[in-house]
Amino acid sequence: MLFFPVINGSAVLKNKNRVISWVNTKGKIEIVSFKDKKNFFKTNFIFLRGILYLIFGIYIFIISLVKSEILNKTNNDFEDKLAKKLRTSSQVVFLTISGILGTLIGFLGLVLIPYFFFGMLVSKGVNLYLVAFIMAVIRVVLFLVILLCLKLIPSMRQFYRNNSAGNLAYADYKNKKLDSFYLSTNFLNYVVCGFIISFFVVSFNVAEINFFIKFLINFVITIIVFSSVYEFLKLFEFKNNLFSKFVIYPVAFLTCEKPTQTERETAFSAMNEVILMEKNEQRIIRENGAEIAFSVVFSEVKQRLNEAGITDSSESEWLIAAALNINRGELKTITHLKTEQYKKIKNALLKRENHMPLSKIFNSSNFYGRNFYIDKNVLSPRQETELVVEEAIKIIKESKKNMKVLDLMTGSGIIAITIALETNSTVIASDYSVSALEIAKKNAKNHNVKIKFVESDMLKSFKHEKFDIVISNPPYIPTKDIALLDDEVKKFDPFIALDGGEDGLYFYKEIANNLPQFLKENSVLILEIGYDQAAKVKKLLQNNFKNIKIKKDYGGNDRIIIATKK
Repeated sequence: MLFFPVINGSAVLKNKNRVISWVNTKGKIEIVSFKDKKNFFKTNFIFLRGILYLIFGIYIFIISLVKSEILNKTNNDFEDKLAKKLRTSSQVVFLTISGILGTLIGFLGLVLIPYFFFGMLVSKGVNLYLVAFIMAVIRVVLFLVILLCLKLIPSMRQFYRNNSAGNLAYADYKNKKLDSFYLSTNFLNYVVCGFIISFFVVSFNVAEINFFIKFLINFVITIIVFSSVYEFLKLFEFKNNLFSKFVIYPVAFLTCEKPTQTERETAFSAMNEVILMEKNEQRIIRENGAEIAFSVVFSEVKQRLNEAGITDSSESEWLIAAALNINRGELKTITHLKTEQYKKIKNALLKRENHMPLSKIFNSSNFYGRNFYIDKNVLSPRQETELVVEEAIKIIKESKKNMKVLDLMTGSGIIAITIALETNSTVIASDYSVSALEIAKKNAKNHNVKIKFVESDMLKSFKHEKFDIVISNPPYIPTKDIALLDDEVKKFDPFIALDGGEDGLYFYKEIANNLPQFLKENSVLILEIGYDQAAKVKKLLQNNFKNIKIKKDYGGNDRIIIATKK
């Protein structure tokens, strides 16, 4: 992925997909995208890639500027006044000034001043190579002075801020962290470094030969220098060593400025749009001032979640998809959002920034391929609990008979409902919390499944019931540890559903001592446990249970205990 600054925004290229994002006169970020006919940067061969980066980079850079009729005026009074007097746009003024300065750089730096000093020093008998060295220094110094002067122009500073914003977006794409907004392989930095070395090296070609042959030799030298410079800069792309700080960063300073928040969002929006184009071959965005570009919204959501410490890359997609009530896979087809859609996303984002789980924001959570209603009265389902259900379903299906199943402390009812839907079992679900049972009943109704719900403090409401399988995901967090949990758990899950007593084992002790009387011979108990509780829970079960097995979760932690009644 390559980033190029444009006058009031960023251009991003990946394979054949190209995007230009910019800030219009109303301060709104807009986006257009293109499908180029060729992938100019297909090769990754060492040295050749540097040449391609230079040649086609200049081409892409120029056409991105040329196609920027979409770019707005530059908020520079001097340029705007001059543009009005000349009856043209401020962009034309900017490009004209830059073109004139570029021509002066080439003429003064490469021809006039070095030629004057060369002739003067040679006539005085100064060593030819010493003269070449002086010429090289003059060229480089003059080049650097002009670049520093360019930074005094407001439009150029804005241009360099957009350049830096592209560096930050590229680092994010690569999952790297920049200690500054400088990047060694940034296109402008690469070009500046290439010219500095080229000016110096070419100055030593003092052979008295035909002008055109000498020009051709200098051209070849320049190409070799640029190719080598790219490979050298690539070695330090995300490095933060002394060489980077004292050599690369000072050069990068010439083409970078600290970007504003808007300029960052503009670059990130272009990057995210290119990523979406990679996923959808048919995706093309045209200017649509009445609506908001999806990539702009996506970038805002992603950045604000990152600032809130929520760094999972998929979180942004899940939040937006849920707010729009669509499948996550459909996001790649969306190009623009209506204002009402944007408001829904922002409302959800405000809650997520406070670490409210998506399940509580949208009162919905997916479990075992089905959606369940979730609110503040019940735990948000965990992926690990699906493994508990899988073990239960496997045992039930292997038995090939109708089994009586108890989901002890059912909460939202996800375990009981899933087992009832996946097997022919008779399912009973109990819970101490009336509010939780109401949620479980609502979910059972939504999934059109028949389950007997019992309000019970553990097993106290059961008299002579006998079960083939008992499944339970009881509270197992030690009371003192609840304050250490993530905000989205301790702030938004009910305390009663987390608190496992002083040692986290209170409910396991109750189950181990009191459950056996409600089990048939060889009945099975399946428990979800805390990652560090396997040995302790196994010990509790040993008096009344046999064949105690411990299963791990997706992260390799002990998570499930399966035991058979003695």
